[in-house]
Amino acid sequence: MTDSVHRSSNNFDLIRFLAASFVIITHSQVLCGHGGTDWLSSISRGTIQFSHLGVAVFFIISGYLIAQSLVRSKTYSGYLWKRFLRIFPGLAVMLALLIVVLGPLVGTLPLGTYFTTPQTWGVFLTLSLYKLNIVLPGVFAKNPMTNAINGSLWTLAYEFSFYLLLLVAGITGIIKNRYVVLFVWLGLFAVRTYLRAKIFVYDYATPYLLGLNIMYVVEWGLFFGAGTLFYLFRDKIKFNVWIFMAACAATVAVVYLSETAGRITYYITLPYIIFYLSFLPGALNHFGKYGDFSYGIYIYAYPVQQTLIFFLGPEIGLPLMVFLSFICTLPLAVLSWYVIEKKALAFKNAVN
Repeated sequence: MTDSVHRSSNNFDLIRFLAASFVIITHSQVLCGHGGTDWLSSISRGTIQFSHLGVAVFFIISGYLIAQSLVRSKTYSGYLWKRFLRIFPGLAVMLALLIVVLGPLVGTLPLGTYFTTPQTWGVFLTLSLYKLNIVLPGVFAKNPMTNAINGSLWTLAYEFSFYLLLLVAGITGIIKNRYVVLFVWLGLFAVRTYLRAKIFVYDYATPYLLGLNIMYVVEWGLFFGAGTLFYLFRDKIKFNVWIFMAACAATVAVVYLSETAGRITYYITLPYIIFYLSFLPGALNHFGKYGDFSYGIYIYAYPVQQTLIFFLGPEIGLPLMVFLSFICTLPLAVLSWYVIEKKALAFKNAVN
């Protein structure tokens, strides 16, 4: 692996695009009131959902690219500024659109009441990342997932927290010793192995860690950390088709042997699989030449899906729901990239 990662030399854009699309599949089922057991969950004995796989892939690739950004940034303020531009401008505009467009379009309250209700504007508290306000008054009150306007945003707090942890690693010099980073990752892996799936809780907020769920800190931290390690050890890691095939086979085999062992193996094999596919040369390396739409898909898909259910009803079939969700979300993601995200990123060198 080389020291430099350019859009035209990898498949990161394509893989992140697919990962965002995977989240749409699971949410189509959940939001229609059919539970979270999607097709991938069914064939993997409950170990892997499409949405979990998609988010895991995001964290793996993010760990690689953000570690690279930290190492290459001239100053820590410049590093934080770039991270701010990548998340907050697009998020702020999306939240504004939910409040001033979606709410009046599908809400049941009179506009005067809607716009003077503190809860309406409280949605902007989501910009803190650690205070998730995803309810607009009178909006989606009869959907199976009542009132929720954007349930995908909870992972952003974890993402940003890992940005800050990498910053600490940079300031303390830990990032310069990759074996220390490896030791920390192995410690997290040991904790996850010991705790196992029996206390793996699905809870958006706890009183600890700024409202983060400690098990998700471990879960997503292992994937993000794996990506970071692949960057730090990029001169040592060799990609081989036989190792790739063995990683794929091991993942499938262990999933069927044990759900717990499947999850644990997943932390090791999935990053190798993802980076092997990421650095395959070919025409798909140029997938992102028109833009990076993965973030837009991720933050817009959920409200689009809730809106589809509002107008078409939860009885809509899953294949049609997935199809409509994707084709309705993609134009919003494209607009988000060209109108907001790309223009914001043009200022990434404003802070050195």
